[in-house]
Amino acid sequence: MPKLSERREDIPLLADHFLEQHAQANNKKKKHLSPESLDYLMAAEWPGNIR
Repeated sequence: MPKLSERREDIPLLADHFLEQHAQANNKKKKHLSPESLDYLMAAEWPGNIR
């Protein structure tokens, strides 16, 4: 599997997935990332794979 840094288009999908999981696990309303937060995640190095 390629590193996340090679699949940056997956970052918004993964972030949304984890926000949804957190909201459901805590009986909370799902929050959304600000454009600045998403830009930060997209610019990160992500040197390895997520497991």
